[in-house]
Amino acid sequence: MLDPALAVVLIGVFVALIAIGFWVVTARGARRTDNSTARTIRQVSSPSTSLVARSEQVKVPPTRLRPKRSHATGTPRTFSRLPAKVAVNREEVSGEIYLDIETKRLSSEVAGGWSNIEAFGLAIAVTWDLENSFRSWIEGQAAELIAELQKFERIVTYNGDRFDIRVLAAYGAVSELSTRSFDVLAHIRNVTGHLVALDHLASHTLGARKTGNGIAAVRWWREGKIEKVAMYCCHDVELLLRLVAFARQNGHVVIDGREVKLAWSPLEVPLTRRAQVVQQSV
Repeated sequence: MLDPALAVVLIGVFVALIAIGFWVVTARGARRTDNSTARTIRQVSSPSTSLVARSEQVKVPPTRLRPKRSHATGTPRTFSRLPAKVAVNREEVSGEIYLDIETKRLSSEVAGGWSNIEAFGLAIAVTWDLENSFRSWIEGQAAELIAELQKFERIVTYNGDRFDIRVLAAYGAVSELSTRSFDVLAHIRNVTGHLVALDHLASHTLGARKTGNGIAAVRWWREGKIEKVAMYCCHDVELLLRLVAFARQNGHVVIDGREVKLAWSPLEVPLTRRAQVVQQSV
């Protein structure tokens, strides 16, 4: 007959083994849950995932722009091609260069304010043309930028006549640039009778939005976020290129939900004289 004391000991050992086994199984399950949760958190917080989500909301492909050269080399930085979904007519853009400029200073920080845009100072300029795609330029390359712009038949901007070209005037002669300018904002103003912000025009026409504004760009520049300024400026140039391409292909842009019909003549006709309002329809 089994001794009662020994029986109690054996029962205790058996219970302890069961408890240890249960603890091991539970711990393994918890680790798997934690790992799964961690992977989920990393996926949700991933910048690329957030970018795709935002792009899907506005129904445009995410811009894949990656720098290939550093500003430290002293040469303009070259960016990758636009996404394939951005269609351009090679003949129409072959003689054109698209330009946007961000500055170092705000109007409130310059004597004379908006009447003295030449004192704003060039922080980053971004250009796009068919041969070179996206390139960015810094203040030390302003003279090179002016010379590069002079090589093209058309310089396409959004408010370039009143802003971008005037910024460049602090670094060299720009009278020839003015004669080659196609300022889309001025064109839209002549058609509609009022100014239309780029973000408004892009959101209504393309379903795409700007990624910042001029005030934020100055702040980023001062915080040393030069790459962020360049990418913001690059995105504005992409919006401009897509807007012009859309208008040429479809004969209109969209403002406040209304189609503003445009008829643009071939490239040999001066761009400032091309636009005609055919009609406005809902």
